[in-house]
Amino acid sequence: MKRRIFAMLLISVFFVPILGACSANSNDPKEADLLALAPTAKNAGTDNESDPFGKKLDIEVMAWWPIMVNPDDEVMKFISKKFNVNFKVTVADFQPNIDHFAMRIASGDYATYALVPWFWISDLGAQYKALIEDGVAVNVSELAEKHHFINILDQLKQAEELGTKPIYADENGDFYSIPRNDGYPNPGLFIRKDWLEQLNLEVPKSWEEVERVLKAFVKSDPDGNKNIGLTLNGADDLGTFDQILTTFTGVHSMGWTKQSGQWTHKVLMPEFKEGVKFLHRMYEEGLIDKEFGLLKASNAREKFTTGRAGMIIHNANGIDYKDFIQIPLQQYKPDADVTLAVPFPSGPKGQVRSSGSPYGSTGILLANENEEVSVRMLAILDWLLTEEGTNLSLNGVEGIHYEMQDGKVLYNEEKWQHDFGGIEHHFIRQLIFPGIAKEKSPRVLPILHDNYMDVIEHGVREEIIGLNTNNTAKYGPKTEEVYTKWISSFVTGDADIETDWDKFIGEWTSYGYEAIVNDIEAFEAANAK
Repeated sequence: MKRRIFAMLLISVFFVPILGACSANSNDPKEADLLALAPTAKNAGTDNESDPFGKKLDIEVMAWWPIMVNPDDEVMKFISKKFNVNFKVTVADFQPNIDHFAMRIASGDYATYALVPWFWISDLGAQYKALIEDGVAVNVSELAEKHHFINILDQLKQAEELGTKPIYADENGDFYSIPRNDGYPNPGLFIRKDWLEQLNLEVPKSWEEVERVLKAFVKSDPDGNKNIGLTLNGADDLGTFDQILTTFTGVHSMGWTKQSGQWTHKVLMPEFKEGVKFLHRMYEEGLIDKEFGLLKASNAREKFTTGRAGMIIHNANGIDYKDFIQIPLQQYKPDADVTLAVPFPSGPKGQVRSSGSPYGSTGILLANENEEVSVRMLAILDWLLTEEGTNLSLNGVEGIHYEMQDGKVLYNEEKWQHDFGGIEHHFIRQLIFPGIAKEKSPRVLPILHDNYMDVIEHGVREEIIGLNTNNTAKYGPKTEEVYTKWISSFVTGDADIETDWDKFIGEWTSYGYEAIVNDIEAFEAANAK
């Protein structure tokens, strides 16, 4: 019965559209225990029962990934041999992976390890609690402590220090998943570089300069396709507008902020109103896509990569840049070029930009009748957090994917492309991300690396993490609906900022504002460090 109830919970949640190397002291006895467990090339793949990895086990992982993992992938073969496992990989795009996971759990036939996004965990939400209560999710804290997986324990400690414990741990403080440090979300302002050069313009450093560059783009229309300036995704939410508004408020896009010792929300700040006025002005000048409210991310990308827009705010990681920006743009026009505005254009609050939590997803270790399988999976994940494991995930297998010459990595491009698919890290890094690949990968383009470092240096973070109350559940969707309705109307001019602003504030605050502020104060007191 529990499984049937859990399946209903999963189905109700999963089919909602999406909005959107550790080291230790060598004298540490725990490290000595771990080293005793660790396999070597000499004994990996043997049938020696005295070897902790002598018995071959079946392991399956589920994750989202934009390309298929080849059956002859040399990195996966290396892992399989090193840890003596039959390693099965089930990958799909983001939403199909979530749907598949739901069906697998409901059927009782689930993988060894599966990645899920933070919004599914949803601050110890119903589905996650059901997994724990039914004994489907393994207590990772307990198992890692028992077997001295010090890198996993360190990963959990780091997640706790960054305020994620209310999201991923139970009331006893035990983690039933491994929060995956994806690195801070790093959207960027992409600009047609060839247009800048053609018009003898510099990359804009402020939003006032962005406005001037957009005027030049729209007026000259370099590709002759009726250029509409800045295009963006506004059909799902106003997250791209929020990137701009943060430069006016200095507050994270989630909005809750402590000002002069009191909790409030960005919409109540005068600076927020000034930011909305700026967006309206750009819209009236024909510099913001008139269809923004109808555009999903794919629609906005299509406009940018076919010469109808000169700028787009979009994710700036290697996968998105290569597959969604660079390749389509060059297919449209081979000599077209693109750059990023780094640092992100400044506003009245200076050099600030919105950045979320680096823990955007988590890996759940799913119970197996044979505990050896869970332990072996943790051993693999723990090793991936070491320097050797990190090198494998970023460069591949020495002698196959690369050679070392004079201290430099020289890639076998054909083999590297075959197994990495042109992405800056291998699929195996997806399983447990220590947040370093974006900084250390030698394959990351310099402009993407610089943008990521700009996020780290200038990003403003959420000021309250892990709040989940009856009031946030009850009022959150409605306040988001009111916010989207009014801000969209103010930008387009369907509502007047001066005469209608108080109506907006009145409606927005009517949905539990004071109750949520009380919840935040109580949450802050309960979780004070």
